[in-house]
Amino acid sequence: MTEKNKKPSIDDIAKSLGVSKTLVSMVLNNKTQKYGISETTRKRVEEKIEEMGFLPNKAARRLRTGKSFLIGIIVPDISNPFYSKIIREIEDKVQLNGYHLMACSSDEDSEKEMNLIKMLVDSQQVDGLILSTTLKTASELDFLSKRNFPYVLMDRTLEDVDVPSVGVDNKTGAYNATEMLIKAGAKNVAMFSISPGYISTIEERKKGYLNALKANKLNVKADMLFEIPFSDIKNSVFEHLDELLNKKTKSIDGIFAANNNIALACMEYFREKKIKVPEKLKFVSFDDIDVFHFSNPTISAIEQPLSDIGSWSIKLLFELLEGDSETRKPVHINLPTKFIARTSC
Repeated sequence: MTEKNKKPSIDDIAKSLGVSKTLVSMVLNNKTQKYGISETTRKRVEEKIEEMGFLPNKAARRLRTGKSFLIGIIVPDISNPFYSKIIREIEDKVQLNGYHLMACSSDEDSEKEMNLIKMLVDSQQVDGLILSTTLKTASELDFLSKRNFPYVLMDRTLEDVDVPSVGVDNKTGAYNATEMLIKAGAKNVAMFSISPGYISTIEERKKGYLNALKANKLNVKADMLFEIPFSDIKNSVFEHLDELLNKKTKSIDGIFAANNNIALACMEYFREKKIKVPEKLKFVSFDDIDVFHFSNPTISAIEQPLSDIGSWSIKLLFELLEGDSETRKPVHINLPTKFIARTSC
């Protein structure tokens, strides 16, 4: 690299201002208040940093404003159409407000999620977070609350955590899905849900499923509720369906799939085993994805308002970023779902 093209160093900044490298380093690391550096000196150093191109414009902007203009979002699986469409909506809104989005997948792993949160908050210094969490208790996020760090819970909630949240009426949606199976003639309806079962959306969908069975005077059978591990959805679904459909004592005539990944695994099983739907089995999915419109049979599903989920999530986060999050009462949005009737039931 020629002398002309050489990137400026801390030493170059210090020499040009006639100050020490230590002083420049203090400014770079936001430690001027701690060491009693005057506001005038701090601004002089920041202006010289930007003038000499020592940092990218984005980093210099962070120095001036105290913001990174980055928003983090953590979801269980970015590749899931449910989450990818919501993220797309959020990304558009984020960019309109001069921010950028960093999206991560937790893979339904609470330990991985905690590591991602710490990475985004401490290493990337995001200004706020949107979480579709796999964590079990609110206490695991205490470190964010103690720092008054702005975050919004999306899709999934936690008990005893008083932060803004956006979700849907999972219980009513699951009730409607199960009742439609029953109205279509199903008497033995199994529910396949994702693991871990403590996740708020799964708990609510289970309640809706059980309430529909009771309301229609059908027996509630513990061996008709299955938790499918996120890491092995296809094999687990195939194993359970083999068991259910090959034993007369556990014969089923309806399946409620609690999310689209499970539904897709069920559809693959039906195709491979030549199971006729809806003749042999009535079938409904929670979540409506594009393939359900074109499959044979087409799949009845609970439609969630993905655009509204994304819009509300980022709206509430920006309100935290722009307002007084200490005094503002958290808003909890609970959006309605819609049953889409197709040929599978």
